[in-house]
Amino acid sequence: MTTWVLWISKDYPEHWGRAIEHGLWDMLRPKDVQAGDDVFFWQAGRRTRLLGWTRATTDARPLASGERGPWSDAATAPYLRRFTFRLVSDQPARSPKWGEVARSTGLTSAPRSGIVSTTDPSAEAWIQALFDVSPPRIDLRFDDDTQVRLEHLLEDTRERANRTIALRRGQPKFRDALLRAYANRCAATGTAVVDVLEAAHISPHRGTHTNVVPNGLLLRADIHTLFDLYLLTISADLRVRVSPALAGSPYMDLDQRPLASLPRSKSQQPAADCLEAHRRKCPWYAEEPASLF
Repeated sequence: MTTWVLWISKDYPEHWGRAIEHGLWDMLRPKDVQAGDDVFFWQAGRRTRLLGWTRATTDARPLASGERGPWSDAATAPYLRRFTFRLVSDQPARSPKWGEVARSTGLTSAPRSGIVSTTDPSAEAWIQALFDVSPPRIDLRFDDDTQVRLEHLLEDTRERANRTIALRRGQPKFRDALLRAYANRCAATGTAVVDVLEAAHISPHRGTHTNVVPNGLLLRADIHTLFDLYLLTISADLRVRVSPALAGSPYMDLDQRPLASLPRSKSQQPAADCLEAHRRKCPWYAEEPASLF
């Protein structure tokens, strides 16, 4: 996989908010962003700063004739390619000067193309470490009586959170179909709090044709994040498997557990080939034969 750092023009700082709202980005240059690549957004200008970490969910494709994005300059700028993404974090732990980034990663010291990339694992790890995305220690006894009080949040924080939640939950029709199929329960934990359940694609989202129930799992938000980061997967015999990297965390209690919720219809259960493809992207996972029933 490739890690990209993409600069947003100082003239259009609003484009970051629009990108988050729509879950996509259009590029002025034909860069080959691929599904699974990490894309970090950086604001250019007098007050340069790191904005967010996203993960591409589709390969970059050429824009069709007349196809326009939600950008302020969409009518005049020669946008060429588009990819969609899933937000990993918009809360960097720190935002260093670009000079420090260049010295630490080997990336160009003065990016002029608007987007630079690296495949160096140490550089990728350095950039990722700018964000605090360690899995939260959540009590697995989480139940329907748990309440989250938001009264003290500022209004702009609430609006940003709502946009992020909407993006993470996935397309409404796809999520609704998974809610019905999984009886409003997280496939991995059994949590039945609908507000924290999200539509997870097993194979990357590549358009509406991938929004089908066998290519989806209904997952609690934190479990969805672990699944997307390939720290958690599902075995051939439909058991939760957790990466050894999470040893000592409450998530290890899920390891080897059968899925807590499954669609009654075999035709709606997770597709074996999609699950296998996901497991292949988990370097820590050793394939095991399915259990005999």
